[in-house]
Amino acid sequence: MRPHRCRVTRRSTPVAHMRSKTAAVLFIAFAPALLQASARAQDFCADYAKHAIQQIQLMMSHPNCRVTPVMRWQPNFQTHYNGCRISPTALMKHEENEREKWLTACGAIAPAAVSNASGGPADANAALSALLATPADNVDTSAVPVGLVMCEAGGCEQGNTGTWILRGANGIARWPKGQVAKLTVLRFDATGILIRREDPPNSTSPGFVAVYEGTRQGDRIDGKVHSAWPGPGHFPNGKPPGTADYQFYATIPHTTCASVDNGLDEPVEIAQTAVKFKQQTAAFACFLIAARQGNPLAKGVVSVMYRDGIGTDPNAEQAFHWAQLGAQQQDYNSELTLSQMYETGIGTPPDADKAKYWQDRAQKNPVVLQAQAQAQAQANMQKMALMGMAALVEAMSTPDVIVLR
Repeated sequence: MRPHRCRVTRRSTPVAHMRSKTAAVLFIAFAPALLQASARAQDFCADYAKHAIQQIQLMMSHPNCRVTPVMRWQPNFQTHYNGCRISPTALMKHEENEREKWLTACGAIAPAAVSNASGGPADANAALSALLATPADNVDTSAVPVGLVMCEAGGCEQGNTGTWILRGANGIARWPKGQVAKLTVLRFDATGILIRREDPPNSTSPGFVAVYEGTRQGDRIDGKVHSAWPGPGHFPNGKPPGTADYQFYATIPHTTCASVDNGLDEPVEIAQTAVKFKQQTAAFACFLIAARQGNPLAKGVVSVMYRDGIGTDPNAEQAFHWAQLGAQQQDYNSELTLSQMYETGIGTPPDADKAKYWQDRAQKNPVVLQAQAQAQAQANMQKMALMGMAALVEAMSTPDVIVLR
């Protein structure tokens, strides 16, 4: 028996015809306005993307302004243009304002630069010469600390904390984002500081010169940076261009352990700061206090410092002693040091079996296993981020569709 077939015939009803006709009339009537609005949107997005690239180039040209290139700071015109085409105007203006705020905070756009009308320098080169000629007071080098932890123009909030190591009236400074500087202490006393910074050719900001002038209250210093950086794109909104003034604060680090009555972790923290500021003897003293208090990490470090004579005289027997104590508490450095000492016969008769045993223990240490797991997790996250970025780029490249009903 043949199955019954139903044939459906589509008919254009009067209502459907009227809707179709009305839609056509609406499209014809509003087409010029839609085209005009679309053209305005394209012009706005082109201007927005162009300005975004200018802001990003300004960020990249300033040593204190560089940030991770997330979507807001992508150096790609088409990315910003496509994002603008599918996003509300208010969101784009917000992104533009956020970039502007950061450039002002980090000093690329100077809100309070000295103008020529008020008797300031005529150009950045004149400002540079004035900064380099800033006279020095009679510096009491005994009053100068071992260094400063420098935070300027929001740099610390962006992970760009400066480490300034001072040696009397001279010093060096480094930042995580590649800036390097020569430091000259012009004044340092109980009331305030005056320090000149000069960035050499191997810095990521070559030719940048600044004077840091601040007042001191205890271990904290607050003040203003007067800077000059001649060259294209450097402080373009400065008055004159190439100069800028912005705020900074600094702290004097604690690098010595005053007594053995500190808490278990405090001597380790002070020791780590001492290492950062090249104070080896002070670091060893703090690590030894923490080791005697039972800190396993400190035991491993003390072992290495005794073995290699860092901050103290070399002492193989003491190195072996502390490595044993740290290894009993599953400290990775202690296990590895103990393996090496058994292998080389330093501080103990050589023993290949024990060397291998502690080497295996070190490789299976929870710290190592956790680091391996974190590395794998980070690789997975990066893969997911790339996949998500691909989807976002694809979505941003999808053309706009206007539906008229």
